This record gives sequence, structure tokens and C-alpha cells, in this order.
Amino acid sequence: MQLSAQESEIRMLQRAGVPTASAELLLVRMRAKVDNLCRERDALKKAATGQATHPIEIQRT
Repeated sequence: MQLSAQESEIRMLQRAGVPTASAELLLVRMRAKVDNLCRERDALKKAATGQATHPIEIQRT
């Protein structure tokens, strides 16, 4: 949601004739970081779910 707001602000600046190249590059980096974090989160969720579905062997002494 925050990225959408930033994108809107960049468009407003572009319409006003303000150079936005550095802001656009920053937005690309932010989007890539968010995408990577989402992939990492999904992998962790999948790993946690996979572990929870396998029975745990308990050794009795």
C-alpha cells in the first residue's frame, strides 16, 4: 500500500515537470526488497507447515 502512495506521488511530480529518475529507481529497489521478503515469508510458512504435518517421533526411555 505504501508503494502505491509513493507511485502516485511520483506521477504527480512528473505531471509538474519535476525530475523523478532517482525516486523511480528507489521505488524499483523498494519493490524488489518487498518481493524478496514476501518470497522468504512464503518459504518459511511452507517449511513450517511441512514440518507440522509430519509426525514427531518420541523416544521412550
